[in-house]
Amino acid sequence: MGTRITTIGVLLAGLGLTVAARAQEVFKTAELEMALGARGEIVRLLDLKGRRDYAPPRRTGFLLRVRSVDGSQLLPLSVQEAGGRLIFAFDGGIGLQVRAARKPDYLRFEVVRAVHPEKIDAVLWGPINTTIGETIGEVVGVVRNADFAIGIQTLNAKTCGGRLENDEGTTGGRTTATPEAFGSSLHAFCVNQARDRVMTV
Repeated sequence: MGTRITTIGVLLAGLGLTVAARAQEVFKTAELEMALGARGEIVRLLDLKGRRDYAPPRRTGFLLRVRSVDGSQLLPLSVQEAGGRLIFAFDGGIGLQVRAARKPDYLRFEVVRAVHPEKIDAVLWGPINTTIGETIGEVVGVVRNADFAIGIQTLNAKTCGGRLENDEGTTGGRTTATPEAFGSSLHAFCVNQARDRVMTV
């Protein structure tokens, strides 16, 4: 049986989100259904043909988070849909607005507005946690088993695949997809380029 690949594409065009209520937001491609809970947590990664859910139980992933200027990683307080955008809210009055595009082969998410961007050091995409652990493409950001694959791809130069590992705004290595005890995790990030940074060379 051939492997089907589903990519969750990420495009950051700016900073901005806000949060909201308890109803789930559902996004579908031809082969994947991704559902978000009331706080932006990923509650379902369903293979529509194989009818298998790859979201690990009790290991909740998130569509995105924020790293604040003090280094704290903030989870969304809420998310709601309004006017074709996802509105995420965080502590400190931080908000992000995300445009979501549903395509037959992929989902694309783009941050289009930030509330209090001066409080944001970076937007962290993920972790998108999955139960897939057979093959993990750490650099390319794709995880797969014999039946299904899920990937993350950055779609502009402002966004980096991987975990944000330091204050310089770099990944520190091959972390776009990482092995985990429950399977795997996908990551990307976008630093706030309006903030000064010091890089050690």
